[in-house]
Amino acid sequence: MRVSEHYNWRNTLRDFARVSGVLAGFCVAFIGLVLGWSLASERLFGNITFRDMSILFLGFSTVLFISAYELFLHSKNYDIFEWSKDYRDWLMNGMPGKNWDEILKESNRKIKILYKHGALCYNVAIFMLYLGLFFTLIPYNLFIASLILILGMALQSFQNKSEILSKLSSLKVKVILVIFILLVASLVGCYFGYILGRNDVISKIKRHIGISLELSSNEVLIQLKGDFPERLNYTQLLEWESNRLNYTRGNIIRYTNPIDILNYGLGRCGEYSILYVAICLANDIPARLVIDAIVDHVWAEVNPSKDNKTWLHVEVTDSCVRIQKGEKSIYDTPATADNPSLYDKKDFQLVLAFQASREKQVLILDRTSFYSS
Repeated sequence: MRVSEHYNWRNTLRDFARVSGVLAGFCVAFIGLVLGWSLASERLFGNITFRDMSILFLGFSTVLFISAYELFLHSKNYDIFEWSKDYRDWLMNGMPGKNWDEILKESNRKIKILYKHGALCYNVAIFMLYLGLFFTLIPYNLFIASLILILGMALQSFQNKSEILSKLSSLKVKVILVIFILLVASLVGCYFGYILGRNDVISKIKRHIGISLELSSNEVLIQLKGDFPERLNYTQLLEWESNRLNYTRGNIIRYTNPIDILNYGLGRCGEYSILYVAICLANDIPARLVIDAIVDHVWAEVNPSKDNKTWLHVEVTDSCVRIQKGEKSIYDTPATADNPSLYDKKDFQLVLAFQASREKQVLILDRTSFYSS
């Protein structure tokens, strides 16, 4: 069999260029249209975002596509039937037949090796591309992302079954199975760890919007103002609250109305911060709730200068507990007020502030960078 008949280089490279061009177009479209959206910046684990994973796999895919193309071209150079006819005739006429057969055999061997590695790079590039698209789409729609990944990989495996997968050794088959199992495990873990977690974050945001509206309502503020014959500053309010609210880790009723919290007299960080923001507002001090939506901790920010710019951090719960233990002034506990670095070791992932306006709307501000080192 002639090598040139077995390896149709023109068709191979033409088909490869066509498919690669289409895939490259998809990559450019997704990078330009999707990766620039805000959801792509959400963290998957640690400081790794969905954008990082997408770029990682799409980058590997591009490198492998280029490698496959180079291997195909390199293997084409060993096809003696691609050489010019004059040069081939000169070689055939200038050497014994046995040597010519040796050249044909060696040429065919090198072509098969290079072509095999090129095909392997090409197929791995396809899989990497689907993984990149998966991490690109998953923040927006898990079902569609999973469908594209599974169908894409299944179709690619089916297309290469006779040419590639059937030639894999048992060890490689096991490796592929392990990778497939890891992908399925990642999908399951992503659903339970990210999708359910994201829904929990959304529910927390909705809940604190309602709490912010409730604690800033006219009825609540008018009732609280009756407890203050004279206006107190934000540090004096911490001492005032420490005398009326006790911290507990036991089972308690979780009130969100400041009046109910005050009457109940028990609470944790949520109750402490809700009441504190409400009494600050009752004393004409701009204040807002601050939460870490992942770790589930709540504190407050105040704006004593009333310029809506200089917002000070206040760790309400710790401040009140310290005062109850004998530290009579907030200035004796400098670590719990105006000190955003207090939370550095906690590595908060998503810090949001909820600020209610006079028009009874809640402004949600991303304060993550303010509380991150």
